[in-house]
Amino acid sequence: LASEGRANPQKDPYGNDEYWTKKARQDGVPARSWYKLEELDKRLDLLKPGHKVLDLGCYPGSWTLYAARKIGKTGRVLGLDLKKVDLKLPANAKTRVENAYYFHSWDVPKLDVILSDMAPDTTGSKLFNFENSAALVELVIKIADA
Repeated sequence: LASEGRANPQKDPYGNDEYWTKKARQDGVPARSWYKLEELDKRLDLLKPGHKVLDLGCYPGSWTLYAARKIGKTGRVLGLDLKKVDLKLPANAKTRVENAYYFHSWDVPKLDVILSDMAPDTTGSKLFNFENSAALVELVIKIADA
């Protein structure tokens, strides 16, 4: 586990004293988003050993790593993002630079869980940002229904 987890440290946009960012550094996890998925998993029991997981919008890799550890060696995680993930991941996880709009579910085994932390680039227009966010939600539902 020591070799997994941290990519190149990046400047923290929330300030050095932001609680979750500081905790992520102390715990050796890649980003504070780890704790968001951890909380969801605790509440909803999302991830189980052997699950097949798709992680959409996976950069920087926190959720991919969390899921890979949680589902164990018999599970698989595929992460997709427009950005390359430089994080060292365990053998049961991989990432691809790919636009989720071009993803086809027949490329992978039957999925147990789809995770998504995708967010559109913001434009300054609340309406346009909302529409882009809604389109991403619709995309995840479409992939889940396939």
